[in-house]
Amino acid sequence: MTRGPAPATTGPMRKPSLSLPLFQTRMVMLWERLYAGLVPILIVFFVFIGLALFGVFDALPGWLHVLALVNFLGLLVWAIIVAEPHLMFPKRAETRSRLERESGLPPGQLADLDDRPFAGSADNPLWQMHRWQMIDGLGQLRAGKPRAVIDRTDPYALRIPALLLALLGLLVAGPAAQERISSAIKPSFGDRTPVTADIWIEPPEYTRQPPRFLVRGEAMPEGVAEALTLPAGSILRVRANRAAESSPDIDVTLPHLPSEEEKPDGTRTPGTYTATLQESGIVTIRIGRDRMEIPVELVPDTPPTVRLVGEPAVEGGIRTRLTITVEDDYGITDGATELRLAANLRRPPDAPPIPGPLGPARIDAPALRGEPGTRDVSIDLTEHPWAGLPVSLRIIVTDGAGQTATSQPMTLVLPERTFYNPLSRAIIEQRQNLALAPQSWRRTLSLLDALTVAPEMFAADAKEYLLLRTAFHDVEKSRGENVDELVESFWPLAIALEDEGLTLARQRLEAAQEALRQALANGASPEEIDELVEELRQAMADYLAALAASGDALAQEEGVSETVEGQDLNDILDEIARLRRQGDSEAARARLAELEQMLQNMRITQGSGEGESTAGGPNSQSGENGDGEPGEGQGGTLGEAGQLIDQQRRLADETFSARRGDRTQSGLAQGQLDLAEAARNLSDEAAGEQSAGAQALDQAAQMMEGAARALERGDLTSAGQAQERAMSLLRDGAAALAEEAIAAEDSRDGDGRAADSGSVAGQSADRDPLGRLYQGMGDSGVEIPDLSDPERVRELTRSLRERLRDPALPEADRKYIERLLRRF
Repeated sequence: MTRGPAPATTGPMRKPSLSLPLFQTRMVMLWERLYAGLVPILIVFFVFIGLALFGVFDALPGWLHVLALVNFLGLLVWAIIVAEPHLMFPKRAETRSRLERESGLPPGQLADLDDRPFAGSADNPLWQMHRWQMIDGLGQLRAGKPRAVIDRTDPYALRIPALLLALLGLLVAGPAAQERISSAIKPSFGDRTPVTADIWIEPPEYTRQPPRFLVRGEAMPEGVAEALTLPAGSILRVRANRAAESSPDIDVTLPHLPSEEEKPDGTRTPGTYTATLQESGIVTIRIGRDRMEIPVELVPDTPPTVRLVGEPAVEGGIRTRLTITVEDDYGITDGATELRLAANLRRPPDAPPIPGPLGPARIDAPALRGEPGTRDVSIDLTEHPWAGLPVSLRIIVTDGAGQTATSQPMTLVLPERTFYNPLSRAIIEQRQNLALAPQSWRRTLSLLDALTVAPEMFAADAKEYLLLRTAFHDVEKSRGENVDELVESFWPLAIALEDEGLTLARQRLEAAQEALRQALANGASPEEIDELVEELRQAMADYLAALAASGDALAQEEGVSETVEGQDLNDILDEIARLRRQGDSEAARARLAELEQMLQNMRITQGSGEGESTAGGPNSQSGENGDGEPGEGQGGTLGEAGQLIDQQRRLADETFSARRGDRTQSGLAQGQLDLAEAARNLSDEAAGEQSAGAQALDQAAQMMEGAARALERGDLTSAGQAQERAMSLLRDGAAALAEEAIAAEDSRDGDGRAADSGSVAGQSADRDPLGRLYQGMGDSGVEIPDLSDPERVRELTRSLRERLRDPALPEADRKYIERLLRRF
């Protein structure tokens, strides 16, 4: 068989490309060498990592830990030396030889392609023919597969157990792997004196869960503790003690999110550590050489929800009863009501216009606090200036984690408290006007001024006059600013204008009602209910006694004709206790609400009628002033004291204006001297040094003289301070004079007391304020004591004095009893 003709050539024959086969062969050889050379290094590395992850290094003393690190470093150097010959890059000749062997070529055949003719040109046809024959003889070049050469560097296959050790250590360490590796390369030479530890976790206080103690006064156990499930925000506390003087070091690693730039940390002091847990994970605690790991899963607090059920109801004409359904993990820690005026608000034609939409009003409601579930809550909204107006109400609750929830709005008319004193009603009306239309302050100022221009026509006594006059100056000084403070101050003013003793008795009655209401709602025991019923019975008796002692009378609500018997009220109280003992709390609450409504229906009406007058009122006359003018103690001295307070306040305002540069100081010093002289004359007219009121007026005159001297020096600051002190003394003096006037009126006999008694509106002459027959009228079977009986008076006085000696008696009760004793 003959070979075919060689292909024709037109130029020099190019050398065939061997780049790709040579590159592939070189990569195969490089992989074999790297694998064989790196295995010893990896064996040392995997063994070190595995031991570190298992915590072996943490258990070693400091010196032994260092020795172990030195040994591993030496092993690493040995592994590098062993691997160094295998880490050489393959040379070209080695690569050609490997390619020839893998391709089945004779040795040196690939090198022949680089030959050159000894003589002549490379374009010689014979040379070209020779090259073609060599190329045809190469055939298909193959790089081959990597060969197993690992036995030369790892003859015992140590790489397999080393890798398994590292993988198992990684599984055991879990999230703490990084911290364990870090501690393995940092030997600790701390004190090895035995350490006792207290480690506990406190759930947030609002959860009411007890602390969970992990270690209590003993050595901290090594290893992984039992996994804990805790509320988010729990506090980790660590306390360590050592027999030596120095406190052990405490190092704690808290779980954190990978996205966080900084790891969370706690508060450290010598021997203690405190931190708030915010993320689930592994908490690692290291005390000296001991280490403990605590897997923690934090349960986030679910936001609360609140919903109003049904329509609101009014209890006793005062409190608003709401039925709410609250859902939360642990309960509500704070609550409030949000009020918004209804859009269709209608005002009387003479009321000041509301300038624009008013913002919501938030009222704290502690009654909303409590456990989740459905329950009734009672809220007193009568103190709000919007009382009596239609509003939109929403409930806002907050749980212990600070998360809030809001209910859907509900429309209702706020209940309002009924005031019986006309002056109190006027103050409440102006309070509401100021709250809705602050620009109407001038109108309020004019009303207060009108009420105090002629105190003998409107004010029943000096106390009412001074209260109204103080309110007048407060409004005048504010001039439309700080209206919220004025609105706030008008409520206690209205309360003060009511009868003091009756108000205190009513407050005690309302407190007793609230205590019994809460006990019924919370499912208190029958014994506790019986005790609260007795307290309410006593408070009710005190309230009715205060009504009788106040010189006022009771009248039923309009449209209610029947009279209220005291025994009826006691029967209701007995029935409440009986229903609770039978377990019918709902019926007991209903009867309590009925009792509150009956008490609320009682109204105080001033004694009126043809020829009647009230002691201390506008028509009262002293036994010595038969001309009809007010008595000297009130209409004379007290009226002058009120005018003096007005003049001193105006002078103080002028001094303040001078300090700001709004006016000159001219005439201020002389005006202050004139007021000081008037105060001293008033003190002499009152009662000299034997009267506490006169002494206060005399001290006020001295302060005025000091203010005048300061004004002469141009010291406006000192003058203003002295003027404020003088006004305070003037008010004290006027109040003392008022008390003396009241005491003088109470000491009058016979005719004066008869003028104070008045009559009961709507009641027959033979019945008392509760509709009961007076003693000797009818056969009621009940003997009603008569306060004109000396023995009965002595008995009451002795009882009051015994109560007055009680050191635990509240101050308000003490003042009230002292006032009662002055009556006897």
